Amino acid sequence: MDKLFITGGKKLKGKLSSSGAKNAVLPIMAACILVKGDVLLRRVPDITDVWVMMELLRALGAKVEYNKKDETLFINTDGISSTRAPYHLVRKIHASFDVTGPLLAKFLCAEVPLPGGCVLGTRAVNFHLDGFRLLGADVCLEHGYVKAKAAKLQGTRVYIGRASVGATKNIMMAACLAEGITILENAAREPEVMDLMNFLNATGAKISGSGGTMRSIRTQRS
Repeated sequence: MDKLFITGGKKLKGKLSSSGAKNAVLPIMAACILVKGDVLLRRVPDITDVWVMMELLRALGAKVEYNKKDETLFINTDGISSTRAPYHLVRKIHASFDVTGPLLAKFLCAEVPLPGGCVLGTRAVNFHLDGFRLLGADVCLEHGYVKAKAAKLQGTRVYIGRASVGATKNIMMAACLAEGITILENAAREPEVMDLMNFLNATGAKISGSGGTMRSIRTQRS
């Protein structure tokens, strides 16, 4: 095995520019499905996962343009015409399952394959699905696809059995267009969850509870 030898005792100096966080940008890209009009994201890293999510949004009908020079990403989802996510894209990265909540919220329908991208094996999504059901959706698994459909989504109280980052993100996004108030209990507190919450609030949602394990989501379906 190769080794790194570090000799210390010297003063460090210099500047380093850091890229944006992948775990933050991917759910925010999915959340753009909820937004009317243009969205411009800055400090978006030029990595494979981002390009897969870009292709997924395009496959649904969104306009997506990435500028490598200044790491900006333009997204407009007004033209989305499909609520069925392509199997070959969703299976590439686990974060692609983040489109389920926004599709369900916006179109009251979502068909998304079980997520991939995890070298440790398939990750369970039962907490996501339980949350969708509590919001009023009919959810089933069919031929490797999660299919969720609702006449409307209604705010409710959701207890997430484990403080799951993925479930917190997906249920939070689904609740953004539900009628009334949704309370998420035992919500995850990771930085990417806070970044997503800040983005949703910046685009019109009313989510409180930053830093705690409870979220209050107060929005009305347009």
